[in-house]
Amino acid sequence: MSGLLVRKDESEIVLKDAQNKQQRFAMTDRSKGGWHQQQKSLMPELLLRELTAQQVADLLAYLASLK
Repeated sequence: MSGLLVRKDESEIVLKDAQNKQQRFAMTDRSKGGWHQQQKSLMPELLLRELTAQQVADLLAYLASLK
């Protein structure tokens, strides 16, 4: 399972998956799955290479609006 970290506390970790659904895992399950933070972004490499400067600016503006 991989996803974006929504929340992590002493009892559970909550990830948002690719379908935008939240998945909850008890922290006691950590030893079973070997939780670790990925060092690479989920964004495909070289994604921006094919975009114009305006398209990149529009994408960044859109992503910033999601916060």
